[in-house]
Amino acid sequence: VLTNINRELTDDQKKVIRGEVNLEGQKVEGALLSLKLDLRAADLSRMSRGKALYDGSDFVKGPYIAHKNEKNHK
Repeated sequence: VLTNINRELTDDQKKVIRGEVNLEGQKVEGALLSLKLDLRAADLSRMSRGKALYDGSDFVKGPYIAHKNEKNHK
């Protein structure tokens, strides 16, 4: 589980995710490609709903942690 993408990924991994490097003919680990697709899907979802892209980006937003005293917490 990644809780802070900016802190936990290397600069090269971030470039792959942002599409700043050409991956053609290169072997890239499946987890990194999966993360890239997940981040793009989240960005597309935000854009399609008219939300600000950066404010809700997984690059700046941490995970939601439910507290025991919350109504929906079981």
